Amino acid sequence: MKHRSDIEGLRAIAVVLVILNHLDIPGFSGGYIGVDIFFVISGFLITSLLTYEYSENAAKSVGLGWISLRAFYFRRAKRILPVALLVLFATTIASYIIFNSVRAGTVANDAVWAAFFLSNFHFMAGVTDYFQQGFSVSPFSIIGP
Repeated sequence: MKHRSDIEGLRAIAVVLVILNHLDIPGFSGGYIGVDIFFVISGFLITSLLTYEYSENAAKSVGLGWISLRAFYFRRAKRILPVALLVLFATTIASYIIFNSVRAGTVANDAVWAAFFLSNFHFMAGVTDYFQQGFSVSPFSIIGP
């Protein structure tokens, strides 16, 4: 699939909307719109990749094509996991520099849950402290203010 500048532009708009929302810039309280844009773009790209693979395989076999979900997920993991693990590692190291050892240990535990793509379950089970409203639960949390 060739590079699409229009999609890159939409990604940039989505990221800027989310950043402006997190910075509490007046008029940009709908950061979820940026997330929605990103999900739509992802769905479009995933569908495009799968239909391309199907048509390529159909052309090779002169008939019905096929899609290898195993190969698809392997390609996604190969592309995403190295950077994701680097971010988890760097955030954990930064937490030991910035926070006290107890808070940093909690962040390290959160990183393990995030590494296995289970952080949402972890945070749902533990986020019930009403005295901490308005504070981020963890650098890895999507649950918060």
